[in-house]
Amino acid sequence: MKPLLTAKASTTEEPREGKLHAGICAGALRNQCSYRDCFPEIEFVRIHITGNAGSGKSTLAKEIGSELRLPVFGLDKVVWQEGWVIRPSGERKRLEHELCQKPLWVIEGVSSLARESADVVIFLDFNRAKCYWRCAKRNWRYLFSSRPGLPERCPEIKILPKLVKLIWQFSSVMRPKILTECSSKEQAFFRLTSEAEIKVFTEKVKHNE
Repeated sequence: MKPLLTAKASTTEEPREGKLHAGICAGALRNQCSYRDCFPEIEFVRIHITGNAGSGKSTLAKEIGSELRLPVFGLDKVVWQEGWVIRPSGERKRLEHELCQKPLWVIEGVSSLARESADVVIFLDFNRAKCYWRCAKRNWRYLFSSRPGLPERCPEIKILPKLVKLIWQFSSVMRPKILTECSSKEQAFFRLTSEAEIKVFTEKVKHNE
């Protein structure tokens, strides 16, 4: 059986193959089949993990990057400068372009360019309540300091009102955009909506199923 995700060292550009899969395969969730039944003959060298704040993008990116030996990049340092200052649009686009031009990567965050450039998009599609809860668990330790992956002088306490608004608006603003963009491309697309689905997905990556 061919592996679910396979990183390759070659940088030769080849036509992408695959079918859109807007949700997790029910058979795969019950371990009755492999994701390769949905995505035959795909080698994944550029993986984009996207979703709302608190959906678990960074955690999953690190896990997949470690398993596939791919470099992992977070977009927080691209979006933000020291002191929660938003990076100018032109500079942000330039940095995103530099990342996406690399031959191998796992990029976590929200970026239309990364979605366009990826061989596979993994969308962590959790509801607001789950994202609020996960952010609360993650961020309380960094109320007065920068958490890993952020620039200096970015304590969570300074961004809390904006974060609450961002999480609330994601479902009505970014979620439809992500689903629409990914449905219009011949691109491998995994939409994971629960911890159970993420666990099944990561286990299949680990065991090359």
